[in-house]
Amino acid sequence: MIYKFWIRNIVTIFLTVALLFTSSMFTLAAPGAKAGEIIISGTGNSGPAPVVLLNGERVLSGRTIFSSSHLTTLDGANALINIGGLGSIELAPKSDLVISFDERGIRGDLSAGELTVLATSTDVDIRTANGNPVRLKAGETVTAAGVPRNKAGDPNTLQAPWWIWVIVGAAAAVTVAVIVIANSGDETISVSPVR
Repeated sequence: MIYKFWIRNIVTIFLTVALLFTSSMFTLAAPGAKAGEIIISGTGNSGPAPVVLLNGERVLSGRTIFSSSHLTTLDGANALINIGGLGSIELAPKSDLVISFDERGIRGDLSAGELTVLATSTDVDIRTANGNPVRLKAGETVTAAGVPRNKAGDPNTLQAPWWIWVIVGAAAAVTVAVIVIANSGDETISVSPVR
């Protein structure tokens, strides 16, 4: 009898976690992002602070970015640009990008360096220094010279993060199995307050 009580508690926990993850997916995929955020990492060549310029002004992590902004990462600085439900991209050191975004997606002009798409709800359209357009999916990288490649560096294998769906599917299968096991008995448990 006690084991059924614990099984129901476990089922409740799994369902709560499943609800949290699925509602987060819908929230992250919501259209209409008007602003993004810059997260800076790396080390600068003149000290521990990496330098990223936004429209010519030095910025710190957490700075808000708007569409049609000009970003420059100096030597040793990486910039992660998180644009709400549209996705996130990362600029490598010594990169120069003019970024635009709206409810339709993320676009940009990459004139120097390298850009990696970390997550996206739609393809990211980048025009490289030679004027050629490149369409990127999550996990893909492009250089200013217009050479696309995946995160591992192989230019011939461009892959999306399929492993996320494997984890979600496994969690759903475990949740269903626990529900079936919990409901397989005929006995009903009633809990009364302790006096």
